[in-house]
Amino acid sequence: HLNGLGYRLLCLIDRNPVPLDVQRLLRSDQVDGTLLLQVRTVDARISTLVAEGRPFVTIGRPRNARDIVRADGDFENASEVAVDYLARLGHTHVAYVTTGLDGLPVFGFQWYALKGFRRAHRTFGLPLRRDQVLYHEQETYTSIEDALAPMLDGTLAVTEIGRAHV
Repeated sequence: HLNGLGYRLLCLIDRNPVPLDVQRLLRSDQVDGTLLLQVRTVDARISTLVAEGRPFVTIGRPRNARDIVRADGDFENASEVAVDYLARLGHTHVAYVTTGLDGLPVFGFQWYALKGFRRAHRTFGLPLRRDQVLYHEQETYTSIEDALAPMLDGTLAVTEIGRAHV
């Protein structure tokens, strides 16, 4: 349908996207606008898009999403609803597992889900310790298994586990 309207869809796919790639693409005059996916918690590509002055929309949002046109799920509320559900089932020690680097979530949706997880613990008066948030570096069985090690070896006693993933 895009071709019929005189548009082309061009995808830039990269596991480690850098702002310079976005800047080069925009300056090549091959695109009129950008749809940015896999938005990071802090995403330098957004600053590049703003500086270039071209229209863009994000699917997801960074921690600071002010003035950004975006489509996103309400991961903060979803996480809070999940903890509420588990608390009503009698779970009092819930762990949260997410992709992270240096103790911070990588993607915006994970940051908002973690925010809701923490808020739910306060709202429902559940204990929350720092070690209930478990990070793994990548989506591999070994990485996730390493993150779960405190639960598997009995160091971290939990009654349920939640995970942010899209």
